Amino acid sequence: MNNILFVLIDSIDKNFYLRYQDKLNTIHEKLLSKLINQDILVIGNQDSMITDSKFMDSRSLYQYIAQQAQERDVIICDAFAGLLSLRDTEDVLNYMRNNMYDVCLTENIPDGLVPMTISHEFIKDFWQYIDEGNMIQSSLKGVIDWEYKGIDVGVYLSSSLLIMERIDFLPINKGAIEYIIDLMDNQDISIKMIDQLLTEKTTLLRQNPQYIAIEISSESDGFHTKSFSHQEMSTDIFRKIITEIDELCPEALISIGVWGDPFMHSSFKELFSLLDTISNKVLIECRSLCLSQELTDLVLSRPNTELIFDVSFIVESLFKQHKNISYSLEQITHFIKSLENKGHVWVRLTRCLETEEGIKDFLIEWKDLPVLITKADSFGLDNKVVDLAPIKRHPCFALRRELTILNDGSILLCRQSDEIVGSLLQDSLVSIWRKNQLFFDKHSKQEYNICKICMSCDDWWVWN
Repeated sequence: MNNILFVLIDSIDKNFYLRYQDKLNTIHEKLLSKLINQDILVIGNQDSMITDSKFMDSRSLYQYIAQQAQERDVIICDAFAGLLSLRDTEDVLNYMRNNMYDVCLTENIPDGLVPMTISHEFIKDFWQYIDEGNMIQSSLKGVIDWEYKGIDVGVYLSSSLLIMERIDFLPINKGAIEYIIDLMDNQDISIKMIDQLLTEKTTLLRQNPQYIAIEISSESDGFHTKSFSHQEMSTDIFRKIITEIDELCPEALISIGVWGDPFMHSSFKELFSLLDTISNKVLIECRSLCLSQELTDLVLSRPNTELIFDVSFIVESLFKQHKNISYSLEQITHFIKSLENKGHVWVRLTRCLETEEGIKDFLIEWKDLPVLITKADSFGLDNKVVDLAPIKRHPCFALRRELTILNDGSILLCRQSDEIVGSLLQDSLVSIWRKNQLFFDKHSKQEYNICKICMSCDDWWVWN
């Protein structure tokens, strides 16, 4: 590859870097050695630990890149892309040059395998299209609104189906780091080779849990009538969970609230304070059974934390029927819309036959806030909406990515099943996660009869 500049962008979280400094440095150094014959520019955000060239936002970063490019095409790459494929990168570069695109994005290719490119003609002006304050990231896709007129964007479409696995090859969690180190010594890696490897060894995809749902209260609404234990989670169990998450999967997303409303827990403030010991991203999923300004403010005061209110209805009678609380729909609506800190607040509609027809009006009602639309789980409702799953079945995303912990410390096979696979009163989180590997292994062999739910489930392809 000639007349190009490789730009390696470090946008990784500082705490994450400090935790895995040695492994991340190994990944970065091997990437540099792979690009030994190329012109390289290493830059990063204000927290970058591997470069002195640091920037506040994407606009200033790309303005600097423009000054350094000097009539060269630019390849944008993550500074920790240990599995970068040079042969596929060259294909993308040639695709941009042959078609004379300003920018070339990639499609169907997981992050970390193949970078994106900017032409030497356009790089000098690219920074002007970026809004001020836009945070720094190593992918071009989220840098600007690509519907801006005047940018000739090419999309390099790969025939690979890796994107269907909902994975990437950047060190976003502990398991991914180890996975990259095991594989990246092959200097001539390609998408085709990764495709073949994961086809032969599907279980390589299952490293550590990436989404952990924890039910701390059994107080729920009409969407979820299945209750495993009518009790609150004890502080001791919650502390054990948080401690073991920090050891096993410190980058997993933690969701507090499976079916029960966490705000209904009598010691919610005490449990929530334990989250100060970890840096994981946290979701608090409320059923709108409790309107508490104090608890809402507490949740929104924690960094890296978001709050979801399940409202679901625009008709008062249906809202009262399913929520069965003293608050009216009007009160709930006013409370949420009056929140000062709405930047981390979501509103959710749980789909069932009664809410399906109201989705359009619900979106209009909540047009000023982000809306989530999710299905009710496999039990709890007789009028659950059933989606058409993909024709070709693959191993369950939930078994590969998720853990569901009930308020008594027991852990489900998945949140669609009532099968208990272990309890934190007797076992560790890591031992139960490894035990569940047996179920995933059977799925990998296309054995989908491991429980009564798996045979008829239409959620195996849905992921959190």
